[in-house]
Amino acid sequence: MGHACQPDGYDTALFEIQEPGKPKTGGDFIKLTDTLGSSGNQLLRKVGIGGIAHAMLNTPMGAFVPNNYPPEFAHMATAEGTTRIGETDVQRGMDRGTGDYNKFLERLNIPVSKSYRELFQEPDSPEAQKVIAEWERLFGEYNEASGELYLTTGMGQLAAQFRPDGYAVPNPTFMNFVMEASTRFMHNEWLTKHAGPKYVTPTGANIVNSVTFEHLLAKFAPELRDYLEARERPSVFSNKQSNIPHPIEEHVEYGEEKLSNMGAGAPFLEAHWTGKGLEDYELRRLQKDGKSYIVDMTDKMVYIDHDNDGRIRMDDAVFSMPKDGPTAAELFAAVDYGEGLPLSTREIRMVKQDGKDKKNRGVSA
Repeated sequence: MGHACQPDGYDTALFEIQEPGKPKTGGDFIKLTDTLGSSGNQLLRKVGIGGIAHAMLNTPMGAFVPNNYPPEFAHMATAEGTTRIGETDVQRGMDRGTGDYNKFLERLNIPVSKSYRELFQEPDSPEAQKVIAEWERLFGEYNEASGELYLTTGMGQLAAQFRPDGYAVPNPTFMNFVMEASTRFMHNEWLTKHAGPKYVTPTGANIVNSVTFEHLLAKFAPELRDYLEARERPSVFSNKQSNIPHPIEEHVEYGEEKLSNMGAGAPFLEAHWTGKGLEDYELRRLQKDGKSYIVDMTDKMVYIDHDNDGRIRMDDAVFSMPKDGPTAAELFAAVDYGEGLPLSTREIRMVKQDGKDKKNRGVSA
């Protein structure tokens, strides 16, 4: 049903990464259909992932309402011919046995509809009356004898105008989304039966817990990193122009992501949790080409002063070294040759042991 939220295209001026919160438009308009298939591949090669992401981040989504499909979706060419996406979405639900809208409401313990009017906030408006009249002409009015109102689940979800504050989807759809998302977790054995040390390593769990959509954008579109870090609200859920927080931020903390933290420094050995054995660890400070590093010779890890603030913390560890600096092997070799200043046991615990650096101050680089 997200097809109704699709923009009908993009302003090409937004393919240029701009100052956060101040997007400038006025370029040529590229239709949504020109971003699909081979045309989409050519566009991606031309402007890059960063340009595409910037345009998408600064293009408002459409409302989740009927008759809001992009015009191109009414006659979309495919390898098999042409299709009308809106009609296909409604038919797809019927093909999959989702049933009618009232049965859908019953399963959610929501009172059923007895009139098409109940779907609209202003049922007497010309727009609502047009839809109501057409549906009554095609399907008839509410049948009091059988208690039936012809309305497929897809039609009802698109037409219902009553929504929780701050959300684009109607209340039944939102409730169904929460229910489906929950059952998806419960039915995924990798998130239940196999979600343990026998199948998932601590490092794997650390990566999952640390990496967000922003991290992936910064990694695979490094040209977008400065833009992401400069935004007042880094979360992709927030409005990029106004920086108004999204309602979801009331429940989940977003926007404080450290884009260099991919989970490499989080605990993955017993010593990292208990501290037992850390007194035998060897960590050294190194300076190379104006950049500060801490080289862990025991776990064979490298920490980098990413923001050049003169401090290095647990979450400054990396899985791979930046291309514009020394390799990890070169740093390990330098320590083997006697370079670098050793960290004290207290400093090692601040960098390596879970919970020791409560104020996230790190150690001197």
